[in-house]
Amino acid sequence: MVPPISSTPKDLIKIICINFITCLRLIGAFSLPFIFAIKGASFGALVTIILFATDFIDGFLARRLNASTFFGAGMDALCDKLLNICSFSLLGVNYKTMMIPLLLELSIMLVNYSSYRAGANVKSSKLGKIKTFVLDVLVIISFCIISLPVFNIKLFDIVIKNTDTIKL
Repeated sequence: MVPPISSTPKDLIKIICINFITCLRLIGAFSLPFIFAIKGASFGALVTIILFATDFIDGFLARRLNASTFFGAGMDALCDKLLNICSFSLLGVNYKTMMIPLLLELSIMLVNYSSYRAGANVKSSKLGKIKTFVLDVLVIISFCIISLPVFNIKLFDIVIKNTDTIKL
């Protein structure tokens, strides 16, 4: 729901705070490659978990406080896609099969952008929200798995063997 133009200062503060949380995810997505390069996969995995949590926090607060805006909804969708694209790109460095979901996310982003430019409603569907949740959980698990060697845990060595080619 878009608040009326005559919003009170209290309403505007809510909107600004929620949109700030969303923008933190945008900044974090662009920072991820540097975090991984400087601090490593374990710290990067922790930051990624926090960034994915902001997706649920800003959405929950926007609905709960009745502070949804068109800008916030659009920025949220963009930040989700960019965070997933950055995450899959980083995972793709170690595991080439991660390029498949990366291409899927890029395709979805382009379709959504084209629909938006054509004037279509690009509001997320329930299925889209479920897909995002499942995708976020799988990305977090993937980052945690590549972090295991730091703790000298070789539990998944049989499952995750890096290859130069994608085998389907």
